[in-house]
Order: sequence, then C-alpha cells, then structure tokens
Amino acid sequence: MKRRIALATALLLVTGCGHTENSLLLLDKLPDVKSIHIHGNKAFSEGTLKGLMVLSEGQWWNPFKDHKYREAQLQTDIGAIKTYYLRHGYGRVDVPNYTVRETKNGKVAIDITVSEGEPFTVKEVDIRGVPPVLLSELEKNIGLKPGAPMDPYQMTADRGLIINSLADKGYWESKVVSGAQYFGNEAVVLHDVTLGHRDVLRHVSVSGNQRLNDHAVRREISTDEGEILERNELLKSQTRLLESGYFYDARWDTTALDTVAHQVNVDFNVRERPVHWVEGGVGLSSTSQLRLSGEWGTRNFFRTGTRFAINTRTDFDIASRVPGIIDEHRTDLIWNLRGLFGSSWEGQPNLFYRYDPQVSNPPELEPSFTQQFVGVGFNVRRKFGDLRNQLVFSLENQWVWNQADSAAEALDPQLARETYSQRLVSGWIERDTRNSFFDPTRGSYFYDLGQLGWGAVGGAGGFAKLDGSAIHIVRLPVRSIVMVGRIQGGYIWPTSNDTIVAGQVIDSRAELVPVQDRFILGGSTTVRGYEQDELNGVAPGDSIAGGGLSKLMANIELRAPLFWRLGLVGFLDMGNVWQNPSQLDPGDFVPHFDRNKVESDDVRYTYGLGLRFATPVGPVRVDYAWKWNFPNDPVGQPESRRSGWHVGIGQAF
Repeated sequence: MKRRIALATALLLVTGCGHTENSLLLLDKLPDVKSIHIHGNKAFSEGTLKGLMVLSEGQWWNPFKDHKYREAQLQTDIGAIKTYYLRHGYGRVDVPNYTVRETKNGKVAIDITVSEGEPFTVKEVDIRGVPPVLLSELEKNIGLKPGAPMDPYQMTADRGLIINSLADKGYWESKVVSGAQYFGNEAVVLHDVTLGHRDVLRHVSVSGNQRLNDHAVRREISTDEGEILERNELLKSQTRLLESGYFYDARWDTTALDTVAHQVNVDFNVRERPVHWVEGGVGLSSTSQLRLSGEWGTRNFFRTGTRFAINTRTDFDIASRVPGIIDEHRTDLIWNLRGLFGSSWEGQPNLFYRYDPQVSNPPELEPSFTQQFVGVGFNVRRKFGDLRNQLVFSLENQWVWNQADSAAEALDPQLARETYSQRLVSGWIERDTRNSFFDPTRGSYFYDLGQLGWGAVGGAGGFAKLDGSAIHIVRLPVRSIVMVGRIQGGYIWPTSNDTIVAGQVIDSRAELVPVQDRFILGGSTTVRGYEQDELNGVAPGDSIAGGGLSKLMANIELRAPLFWRLGLVGFLDMGNVWQNPSQLDPGDFVPHFDRNKVESDDVRYTYGLGLRFATPVGPVRVDYAWKWNFPNDPVGQPESRRSGWHVGIGQAF
C-alpha cells in the first residue's frame, strides 16, 4: 500500500511539474502582434478603434508596452469596440468575423471586420410621475437628451441619477422603470417614476468607533433626527468624516426604511485611524535645497476628540545661496477644534517659530540678514459646497527679530528695526472644482486674500493687501492634451505716509512695508527661468530695498501624455513685481528681442519644455526654461543666467 501511495505521489509531482513547465513555455512563446487592421468602419477611424484595444502593434519607441497576442484579450477588445459603437447610437453593430494569421517571422496579423448598421438618435426623453418643479431639474441633469445618439448605458445611468436626485429631496421610496421604444432610426426614452413619500430621519446610530466617543462622529453629521432625510446631506456628512482625518472609512446604511410611517434609520459605520502618528520625509528641490520634515500628532488630544500636531520643516542650503547651512526652518504647534461651539465652523489655535536667513540680491552673499519670528494666532474656517471650498478668517500676532549687517540695514530701513511686533488680520476664500489634487485634467481653482497688518504702536509697517489667483483647466480634443492657465495679481497699500523709517530716509514706498510682506516672484512655481525670488521689483545693482507693492503673473501650459508614465509639457510664463505700481503702462507688456530696449519695469517672459513622471504622490517635474524680454546686466555686474533647470514634485500650478 505504501508503495502505491509513493508511486501515485511521484506520478502526480511529475505530471504537475510537466504541466507547469509547458505553461511557462507557452507563456514565453506567445507571439508578438505585428499588425491590426479594422475593416468596414466608416463612422470612426481605425486609429480611434485601435485606441480602445489593449492588444497593440509593436512600436520601437514604446518598449514598455506589452505587445503579446492573447486570444482572450482579443475577445475583450472586440467587446470594447462594440460597446463604443453602442454608446454612439449604433445599436445594430456587429463583428461578424475576425482572423488571426501567422506571418513569416512568427508574429500574428489581426483583421477585424465591423458591420456598423444605421445609428439611432434620441427623438424624445419623457420623465413621468414627478411634479413640474422636479421635472425641470431632472431634465436639466440627465445625460441623454433629444438629438443625442441613443446610448443604452447612459439611459441606465440616468435612471440611477433620477433615483439619487429624488433621494436628495427625501424621496427614498421612489421607483423608476426605464426603457426605450424604437421607431425607424429614432428612439423614445421613457423614465416612469413612482414617487412615493418624503421620508423623515428617525434615528442616527454610530458603530465601529472604539477610541473616539460618539460625539466625535455625530458632530460631522449635518442632518438631524426628525427632519426630512436628504441623501446629499448624508454624502456631505460622509465626506466630512473622511476629511476630518480621524477615520480610514465611513459608510452609511439606510436599509431600515419604514414604508408605513415613512421614516428611516441611518447607521454610520466608521473605521478609525490610529490615535497617534509620527511622519517624516526627505526632499530635494531645484533651488538646491535639501528638505527634512517631520510631524507628531494625536487625534484624541486630552480625550477630547480633537487633533493636536507638532510639525517641523528644515531646508538645508547645499549651493551656498544663503550665508549659512540652514536656508529656512519652521516649527508649528497646531490644535484643531472641529465643530466650534457646536457650529459648522472649525477653530485652530496655533503657535509657530520661524528662522529665515536671506541675502538681499541673490546669488551675491552681501548684504545679508536673518529674520526670526515667533507667532501666535487663531483661525476659524468653514467649508461649503462639496467641502473643497472654504472661507477662512485669521488673527495673528508675531514678534520679529532682525539681525542684519550694516550693508543690509543701509539698503532696507525695515531691517534696521532690530525687534518689533506685528498684528495681522486676514480673510481668504478658496473654491476648488479640480477633478484631482495631484494631476488634474479639468476644473478650476480660485483664491482671494484680503489682509490688514500693523505694528504694535501703528506707524511704519502698516499696510492693506489684496492677493488673488485663478486657475482653469480644460482637456483639448486632441490626443488627450490638457491646457492649463493661471493668472495672479496683488496690490499693497501702505497705511503710512512717513518718509523716515528707523531713522533712515526711504527711497521707495515699498520700504514702509515689512520685508516679509512684500511681493516677490521667480522660481519653479511662478516664473520659471529665474531663480527663486529673483523678481523683486529691483534692477540688478540698484541700491534700494527689494520686494514690491504690486505683482502680476500669468502662465499657460500644454500637458500631453507620451508613453508609459511619462508626459511632455510646453509652457509660457510671464510676470514681474513693481515697487511703484503707478509707473506700469501697456507698453511694459510688449516683449522685445533686443535686450537694449528692455527696461527693469517691463513684464518678463519665459518659455520652455518639461517632462512629467507619474508617481503615487504626484508627478515628478523637470522643466527647462529660457528667458525672453529681460534687460542687459549692469556694467561690472556678473552676467545673469539666460536659462535654467527646475525640479520638483507635483505640477507647477
């Protein structure tokens, strides 16, 4: 008996090994696809249909893509082609035959024949069973409209949209039956709605929370018991729970629907994140900085269900841009209070320390100065819309210490103030409709800031500031190219008419504003081709302080995919900073090819190309920019660079 078992085991092992070896050999011997041809197509080009397929012809310039032939994948690709036709109204489409033949060099050639048929168009869309006020909203939001190609998949999606839209109004019991009737080459789409009653939230329960109490979950839920239950409020509550940072996951369940009393019970089930966290990171930028960052925090500070964090960031200068090894250091202590006083506002007390050595005219090391800041503040924030939009108000008091050499003090009288305090009152609004934070392909972003600043005893250092930015992103109908545009502007009004600051007569009204509050441009995320903060409203060699009272900047990029994870970017940047905004005139926007005609107040232009490599944390960015429309260097000054590299993570804007 033992011999039989041993013999059977040996035969099984031999058979199994042989099968595995043959499988590997078959995998290794999969032929390459030499060519794919599609016949019978008239409505769509061969390139469009081949772009729907995973199987592809081998190309020398794309060695990373798999070009092996697989029968199962071909069947899936044919299904994708048929679905594409169906979604464009070709309900009679068929692929009657296809052939796969072996070529002389061992590769395969694929021929696919398509029978398109006549397309159907939508003659009418009829939504029945809803009141007129809801009907107009539903007709506006559905995707399938009269005159469009008959798309059965979109009809099904519209049915789900109608159900969800009615649930947004509290109609949880509604039912929708959707179908289409065909008359020749036209289709009539019918959505028959049984509306039902509006349902009331009877009870909210919380589950899954172990460390945080129910209050930490309930304060994020924006609907109350006894009110009409609207689905969009549940979605908003789910988003608030996730963006609070306390939970990995948050889901709601409304299966407890009482169709007699027309009431609903809702349970929010959450999966908590760890209470404490420690994070760190290392980075390198094109401004020759090595950045170390770290953070420690807790999501249940003193068991109150609030977050507290200490984060620190240090930039080390590895290119001798500043007089010292540290280019900048900042440490923040932040306490986040959600649901401030039971409202939908968030509060955030904070304390910070900042150390910032600088040079007045990079890359020269003289004159130089160092600023140290200690600040305390309080922010209140309210999110609105889809919770990616926010309104923020901030009150901050900071103490500033300047350590400047004699040359820096003579250049900028604000640096001769060894120590002073400053108060800032700010308000800003953000609106974000981009479809991705790291690499958006459509949407917009708007930011507007208003700020008042003054010293402890008023006088020098007082100002009012406006600063705004707008970004718009569109996908062009050409090879998935994305066009992105940005415009940014700002203006500062000094509140003092003094002519003397720290015992020195000022040369420009910009010197009435503290150094850290003036406008500057230049670098990898503003005007590329220039060094970081190089555009400061001062011509090289001028003996006045840097930084301006106004700024204007615009950028445009064309982002195109190449292959694999690589993308190509072409860009044009423009902008400048002015210490005397009244001197700005339309002639300053005209570019010149002759550098002798360019003045220091003229708008600067740069252009260039870049590569993008997609990663999970955003694209790695490498740009090379050339200057255009920049003035001659002063006599005796070193020649400024005419182009430069910029490296970073994430898109430039």
